[in-house]
Amino acid sequence: MRRQAISKGHYSARYSAAEAWARDVLAKMTLAEKIGQLNQVSEDSASAVLMDAVAAGRVGSVLNVVDPSEIAVLQAAASESRLGIPLLVGRDVVHGFEVMAPIPLGLAATWNPAKVEQFCTLTAAAARSRGINWTFAPMLDVCRDPRWGRIAEGFGEDARLTSVMAEAFVRGLQASPEDSLLACPKHFAGYGASESGLDYNRTYISDIELFNVYFPPFAAAFDAGAITVMPSFSDVNGQPGAGNQRLLTTFLRDRLGFRGVVVSDWAALAELPVHGVAEDGKEAAQLGLNAGVHIDMMSGLYERFVPELVDEGRENLEQLDALVLEILIVKHLAGLLEPNATTSAEPVIDDLLHSATELASESCILLTNEGGTLPIMNRNDSLAIIGPLADQREEQLGTWSFDADPEVSVSILEALKARWQGSLMDSAGLSHSRGMDEGGIEEAASIAAKATQTVLVLGEEAILSGEAHCRSRLDLPGDQPRLLDAVADAAEKLIVVILAGRPLELADVAERADAVLFCFHPGSGTGPAVADLLLGDANPSGRLPVTLPRSVGQVPIYYGRGNTGRPPLKGEVQFLDDIPIGAKQYSTGNTSYHLDVDPSPLFPFGFGKSYTDFRYDRLTVSVAGAGQTLTISIEVRITNVGDRSGLETVQLYLRDPVARVARPVRELKAFEKVMLAPEESRRVEFKLGIQDLAYHDGLSWFVEPGRFEWFVGSDSTARLSCPIDLDASQIGDEPLGDQDASY
Repeated sequence: MRRQAISKGHYSARYSAAEAWARDVLAKMTLAEKIGQLNQVSEDSASAVLMDAVAAGRVGSVLNVVDPSEIAVLQAAASESRLGIPLLVGRDVVHGFEVMAPIPLGLAATWNPAKVEQFCTLTAAAARSRGINWTFAPMLDVCRDPRWGRIAEGFGEDARLTSVMAEAFVRGLQASPEDSLLACPKHFAGYGASESGLDYNRTYISDIELFNVYFPPFAAAFDAGAITVMPSFSDVNGQPGAGNQRLLTTFLRDRLGFRGVVVSDWAALAELPVHGVAEDGKEAAQLGLNAGVHIDMMSGLYERFVPELVDEGRENLEQLDALVLEILIVKHLAGLLEPNATTSAEPVIDDLLHSATELASESCILLTNEGGTLPIMNRNDSLAIIGPLADQREEQLGTWSFDADPEVSVSILEALKARWQGSLMDSAGLSHSRGMDEGGIEEAASIAAKATQTVLVLGEEAILSGEAHCRSRLDLPGDQPRLLDAVADAAEKLIVVILAGRPLELADVAERADAVLFCFHPGSGTGPAVADLLLGDANPSGRLPVTLPRSVGQVPIYYGRGNTGRPPLKGEVQFLDDIPIGAKQYSTGNTSYHLDVDPSPLFPFGFGKSYTDFRYDRLTVSVAGAGQTLTISIEVRITNVGDRSGLETVQLYLRDPVARVARPVRELKAFEKVMLAPEESRRVEFKLGIQDLAYHDGLSWFVEPGRFEWFVGSDSTARLSCPIDLDASQIGDEPLGDQDASY
């Protein structure tokens, strides 16, 4: 799949006009006005100082002004400036605006890109109605370390799932010219691989991993129409993202073909001296310009030092003009010069809330359900609702929800109270998710003992995940483990609902509860969605976008790992407590596992249960064509063998067992979500091409002749498989090249 420059593809019809206008304006600009387009500032209001700067052409974009009247005043000042160049107005619209969908990790758990796209379109209209025209989303950092707080903002551990969600997000945000919200994928690239799961920390990533894991979601976003991008805060192989010429020029522009605008993260240029790659702010500004950073967010270094760099001959005017030209082109392509471009019709809140609630329902993952505990069939029984998060509207919204209206949300307690017909008792148990026992645990246990069914809502407050909120542990905070034990000892039937911004250690929860429903902060629709699922008005269909570990000591644990030469063999693993005192050094064997924990995950990537059961059979694989016309057709029959209608996510995985570079044990290649009535069967077909077989060896894309093993099922441990053998006449043995294969 060839990367598209902004002059082609989505913007081909408008590019010529955009470029002509931009070149005309550029020819009239003073040096100060050019630098102004590179300068982004943050204000919470249209202050007099900001107004003067905009009117003088010293500011090209602003962020965090959200009052529509103040944005209108700023845009009016921009239009009345000497050249009348409109402002880019940015805001972190990450998973909603006023009405919040699940956090992005929860959106990935839906495995439903069509509904994600629909919500993004509604959200774009909501933000655009306020005058906002740019958002710093989606975050496309593939993350395999749940200690990292920002895992909440991404789409999980897998490059393909993240790529599909990236496309949906960008298409949704930029669906309508009049209501479009300019997308800005971030953080290019590898931020999710921060050492120790620690925010802003260093990353060391091979070119092989960059091309195969961390670049594909960005390439997908660019193909979907994204024309702005944000580099990583962290250093990548010793060079911070905002000053990394190899990353932003050699890879982003030359190899991926990106021709849009690069905006630094918050004051990232000012951090280059702190990293130790620039002596001072002037050198940092020069590094940013040379790397290809168009817009300086908040550091003010371009405004301060570019005139000096030009005077000293350290900054090439031709290079500066090229950066400004692309900013102007993007503004034109974003529709900012159109009449009434700064406002749009405000969307109906009910439409947003309906979409958010549907996504919340599909994002919740049923992990266990012993003896058919769920759904709760008798609403006339006695019910206990317990937990510090059961009645917390704001905490269920998740990170990056500062524009949310909590009043449109309904808590889990409120939703269940509205529908329950029998007696209902409730207790928080703890004052908040990190609370220590203040006498509430005993009360909670007493209530649980009186009820036929107990719903215990545990997990993390919203503040415990997101940017700069990393954790060294993944256990339930505060006295929640004690609350769990006390309630489990007392309850007749225990249903645990987990609200969290990351994977948690849930082995004890899974052992003690009769059913576990895991929810990545589901947003404004949490209460109705969870109530629907618990009471059987909806059937769970969420699937894990990340692997759930048994212990934090297993991290990183992800399904697409490379194999070791000594993998742990089932039945041959000897654990710590099994080792006799005084045993010889090699008595445990020599395989790769931790002595104190089962090497398998608690729950695998792609996992999620339903209130019905599905059977997979009749897997067939056929091959037609050759080379660029090669088509691999994989068909499987899915049958609902239960007594309820349900959504099943059919997942297709590939293993390339022999290659010049060791390949992952499995890679997700495609998926489809299908609704099946009881006893209904359906054939699901996946069609793949030569690019789906390709991998990058650090230099180029390759497809090699040999055996390819396909697996189809409901999660990454799928057992139904069929191999195919492809020879050189079908696929060839020459490199595909960067521009001929999918990223």
